[in-house]
Amino acid sequence: MTMSKPRLLIPISLQFSVRYLLRTGLLDQISSFCEPVVLLGWQDPELEKELREKAEVHSMAKSTWGTDYERTRSLLNVWHQKKLASPSTPIRERRANLDRPFRARVRRRLRNAVRGAIVSFPATVRSLHLKEAELMWTDTNAPEVEKKLTALRADAIFSLTPFLQDEELAMRICSRAGLPS
Repeated sequence: MTMSKPRLLIPISLQFSVRYLLRTGLLDQISSFCEPVVLLGWQDPELEKELREKAEVHSMAKSTWGTDYERTRSLLNVWHQKKLASPSTPIRERRANLDRPFRARVRRRLRNAVRGAIVSFPATVRSLHLKEAELMWTDTNAPEVEKKLTALRADAIFSLTPFLQDEELAMRICSRAGLPS
């Protein structure tokens, strides 16, 4: 009796991931111990054909966010940036302002200052985390994506870029289902 290999979901939403998985031979190595199930974030018949030689290939569901979810995530991002206190944050802010006129830069700084003040209170941050967890299931397309992912019968998920919106949703859904990542 032969045991089937575990099914490993691999979302791909950037060309970087293609280079890393295919051109380095990583997908070949992965396929030696599991059955790769690639979720491709764009249409490319040639790439799909190449991937099908090594993996099962499906289209990745696009993540859609409602306004309330976007606002909540935006505030949590501000809190996270403040908590990290990374020296690259000011660099990113300067870069974001490069092509903005003076009034837009001032407006953006004021908006960021207000957001920073809002997330300065621990109770607010706890509330935002709870709200975000609820809104993920009521103000996004997570329930539909969950159905599609469940149908693929994965045993685990592996993402090279879990911070990208579509891949993050897949990762969170799989995590909620108890799949290793």
